[in-house]
Amino acid sequence: MSFWSDNLAAMVGQVTTFRPRVSPILVKTFINNRIRQAIEARPAWSDLMERRVISVPASYTTGTVSVTNGSAVVTGSGTSWPTNDVVNTTIPLGVPEIGYVRVTPASMTGITGDSVLYCDAVGTPEAIPVVEVGIADFVGRFAYYHNQSATITQSSLVGRQFRLSDSDPLFTIRAVHSATELELDMPWSTTASSGATYSIAKMYFSFGPELKEIIAGMDTVDGTTVRLHVSIQEMNSRDPQRSTSGGSGGVLELVDLGPSETGSMLYELWPPQATARQLWFLISKQWPELRSDTDRPPPFVNPTVFVNGAIADALRHKVDAQDVFHNPMLAREYEVKYQQGLVDAIQADDAKLMRNWSYDFERLAGGPSSEWLQSHDYSAMYWQM
Repeated sequence: MSFWSDNLAAMVGQVTTFRPRVSPILVKTFINNRIRQAIEARPAWSDLMERRVISVPASYTTGTVSVTNGSAVVTGSGTSWPTNDVVNTTIPLGVPEIGYVRVTPASMTGITGDSVLYCDAVGTPEAIPVVEVGIADFVGRFAYYHNQSATITQSSLVGRQFRLSDSDPLFTIRAVHSATELELDMPWSTTASSGATYSIAKMYFSFGPELKEIIAGMDTVDGTTVRLHVSIQEMNSRDPQRSTSGGSGGVLELVDLGPSETGSMLYELWPPQATARQLWFLISKQWPELRSDTDRPPPFVNPTVFVNGAIADALRHKVDAQDVFHNPMLAREYEVKYQQGLVDAIQADDAKLMRNWSYDFERLAGGPSSEWLQSHDYSAMYWQM
């Protein structure tokens, strides 16, 4: 299969040469919209399939905790919670704005599209959801200003679920302030408790903001498939307290929960697992938005397809009353070119998927010997599944 190397700058140049009065910024929007439209044209493009391994950590139960009605802060005793084993850096220039702010930390190590960072522990601390990640920066949702060299950390416990007993709701940890203090996503709303035993387990999982669809899942420990897209209503009726304990021999399930505060889809693993294990998944991804001039479109689709679509959009766009190049009739011709190019790309990908996902008789049966093949008519027994 051919792969093309055109980047965003080259594609914008082709469109603006055809429609010079249209803003290059608007042309970038046209191109990105056409890429999204193409990716959504089929459930999974073969070149956007990716294997993922989800690691389920062992539950954490060291020490005891105290909770207070109306407070999201949990105080521990003898807990030794890690505070910065995932992220431990600073924001050299600080945060001079509030809202969604793009900042450049001293290091991007550990920062992902699913991160919730604890910012400025010695100033005005807050938990910051990360909504976008770049090569050397990220966009976070800030509620406060922060001075230069403000700290940002993240514990490996962030994103895991906290509970005292089966009769209590599940809370998600947003931040770990210290070895004996953590912050939940909601205030504790029942009777205060002191010196209580607790459990921190990883029950909610995300495949990141680039996820389009989960195709398959496998539990290699028990040799079973993972049941996908179980509804929350079904799981609530079967196990409302989530009291079923995980172990060997059962079928694992992923329950659709909805988006996290960082915008990624969350899935609940049921039954909850107390011991560490790994699960294998096959997913289909989205294509990231093209921003920089050197960003490239999906290499498995001829970029001329996206250029034709963007030209059609540019021809429909009227810059002003004197725009003599505004031509909806010609736009239809380029729309047809875009649609035909997309159909050709889908058909080519269908052929690849058939080749990758089908298997023939000799693989199913384990394969005959070379002597058997030499003395038998291979075409008589060949069949596709």
